[in-house]
Amino acid sequence: MGITYQIIRGIVFIVVLLIFLLLRLCFRSFFNSRKRRRILAIAAVIVAVSATLFSMMFPIENLFYSFKTPEEAIMYNYKVEPELIIMGQDSCYVSGRTEDNYSPYEVLSKTEDGWKLGKAYDLSICFTKVLSTEFHITVERFKDSEDYYIKVYDYTGIDRVITDKNGTAFVKWYQKGDDRSYLAYVHGFDQNYYIIVDGSEILME
Repeated sequence: MGITYQIIRGIVFIVVLLIFLLLRLCFRSFFNSRKRRRILAIAAVIVAVSATLFSMMFPIENLFYSFKTPEEAIMYNYKVEPELIIMGQDSCYVSGRTEDNYSPYEVLSKTEDGWKLGKAYDLSICFTKVLSTEFHITVERFKDSEDYYIKVYDYTGIDRVITDKNGTAFVKWYQKGDDRSYLAYVHGFDQNYYIIVDGSEILME
């Protein structure tokens, strides 16, 4: 896809401004006073910014385009090569790495036509366990599906070996200084689920 994510956002902003300009031209007599023109200009900027932010939370690309691969989606959205791809049944977790060590990620929706960009509310935290100020676990669910992503945050500076009850190996998807973040996908989640950290079981209860 030749058009970039930023260009789409810019087009949304410009289109809204053009609509307000057209309104001014069509109702020229109504906006002949300086006060009304100023109100219109302020309203145009506010609506344009709001529409742009809305399109970032709810990508309008999903209405007319599907990405063929997760790699194509994250390249479009963040201009980075994918560093980690974890496939779910109805979703895909893909992240990259920028030159300043920022790790943008996208949770894509799987459709018959391909992959759709993630929306702001696609992932929700359904479980959190804090073992200490330096170690905690979150479980995020994708929409109303059985796709769950288990994240382990460790700030001790120790490299961990983490698996779960199903034998799933967690992958390290972020490291900076003493900070480590690990990630795994699991289909279905309940209170009988547990992870194994360096040989020690941790129940999700």
